[in-house]
Amino acid sequence: MVVLSWSGDNPYSPDNDNVLKVWGQQVWTFPEIVLSQGNQVPVAHLHYDAYSNSVVLDRFERIPKHDFPYRAWTDSNTSRQLLENYSTLHLSRLELIKIALECVMKRDLRLAYDGDRSYALMGLLRIRPPIDKSDTSFQAFAR
Repeated sequence: MVVLSWSGDNPYSPDNDNVLKVWGQQVWTFPEIVLSQGNQVPVAHLHYDAYSNSVVLDRFERIPKHDFPYRAWTDSNTSRQLLENYSTLHLSRLELIKIALECVMKRDLRLAYDGDRSYALMGLLRIRPPIDKSDTSFQAFAR
């Protein structure tokens, strides 16, 4: 389940897709949707209510996976192709690598390790290497 939160004075209200787009631009959230089971993704829109000092559920929705390229991702053409690869339209190995790399490179990265983009790419290609914290970005990609 995707949990999106906002505050009352935040311009990313639950009534539009801006908060979904901000969430969708992260490098690690992309494979979560692409590789998730099923055809829909549950999304909970929450906000913090300072008056009651609690978190309030504003809206709950199930978003069809095929809507994510248009609602959450700025690269809808390439991300749609990658999403379809895991359901109906199967890309060749070379096309899959090219499109997956394009999608990963367009995402924001909150760096934990130098090889994070490469590890996200490997996840999309169904390769599960052990993470080596000392890897440079190139070393992780070369692996």
